[in-house]
Amino acid sequence: MVNIRIHKNPATNLFMPVSSKKTLFFQQSERVISHKTALIILLVVHFFGILGLIYLSTRPYFEMATPVNLLLTFVLLFYFHKDWNKAFLAFALSTYLIGFLVEVAGVHTSLIFGSYAYGDSLGPKLWEVPLIIGINWLVLTYASGVVSTALTSNKLIGILVGSLLMVGLDFLIEPVAIVLDFGVGQTMKFLYKIL
Repeated sequence: MVNIRIHKNPATNLFMPVSSKKTLFFQQSERVISHKTALIILLVVHFFGILGLIYLSTRPYFEMATPVNLLLTFVLLFYFHKDWNKAFLAFALSTYLIGFLVEVAGVHTSLIFGSYAYGDSLGPKLWEVPLIIGINWLVLTYASGVVSTALTSNKLIGILVGSLLMVGLDFLIEPVAIVLDFGVGQTMKFLYKIL
């Protein structure tokens, strides 16, 4: 049985129901933001982001906001994640670290993705790779996994669908990355000239 009690949030001065059921780090409470509201926020932010990046006069401002946009997407996506446990946290941390370290290895060796480097548009860097890149890998991996799981219950097909989604997204993102100095190399520029 779940015991519901009312708690006043000092930051918002609002009274909210709080469940006594505990998860790994915090008590579950009712969501302040609905799925619909989160989707509207993301659509509006992405719509104006695209508009801002199209026009040369506003592009530098929107390029600087790209890491904030990615963080907002990350926060809203994981705000609705329901199964917070040690296994999920291990998945999230390992996906961030592996994604980031693969990018570090790629930038420094040119063996994984060919020769490439990151520009300054994605914020602070460590070892010449923006720190936000691990978040990007985590968001894309998580979203691809959720979609592939919704499409099929077969694990092997799910892995194939998730992998194809990741590659397809990357194929769509790279031309934008080339133009916006997010980080691209000679190999990708060559491929997009051919296509």
